[in-house]
Parts: sequence; C-alpha cells; structure tokens
Amino acid sequence: MTHSDPAGVGGARSWASRARSASPAPGCTGLVLTTRRGTPIEPRNLNRHFYPIRERLGLDVRFRGLRHTCVTLLLGIGVPPHIVRDIVGHSALDVTMNIYAHADMTEKRAALDRLGSLLADE
Repeated sequence: MTHSDPAGVGGARSWASRARSASPAPGCTGLVLTTRRGTPIEPRNLNRHFYPIRERLGLDVRFRGLRHTCVTLLLGIGVPPHIVRDIVGHSALDVTMNIYAHADMTEKRAALDRLGSLLADE
C-alpha cells in the first residue's frame, strides 16, 4: 500500500497476474492462507495472529470484513459474478449476489443512462 494506491490494488493486480500465469506447484492446495507446511490454517490460529496484527496497524476491521471487501471490490471492478462466486467458494451464485451485491445510486444512474442511450439510438 502506498499513498497513491491506498488499497494496495496495484500489488494485488501484480500478484493476481503472476498467480494466473504460474503453474501450480506440486502438492498445491489452492488455499490463499496456509501454515508454513502448506496445510490449512486452523481458524483459532488464524484469529490468534490476525487480531494482534490488526491492532498493531491500527485497523478496525474483523477478518470476515476482509472477505466482504474483497467480494465488493471484485464486483465493483467488473469481475463476472460467477467468477467471484468461485473465488469465495459459495455454492450458488444467488448467495454471492444476495449478500454482497450492493448497487449504489451512481451505479443505478449509470445503468439507466446506458439503457436510455440504447433506446435513443433505435
């Protein structure tokens, strides 16, 4: 994260690009967070490490809030909902869309403007 990129989006894009082009390592689980051995992290251990780091950085966010932010940002940059669903591991698309898809007034206005333009051209 930098002052010009406060959300760290540039670094995330760079990481995502490398991850897409890389071949999976032998024994790769596909998990984002693992132990040093590559095994899944027990939820209690994750919380035990996450909350002290959060406090040290002065962040007021719960771990679950990171997931919500990720999904919201992915949908906001136009990632197709079915891809977002796969990333977060929801079983059904309606779960992703009902929980995370929040259309703000700007998005609604833009959608109606696009529709108006389409109808005006005909």
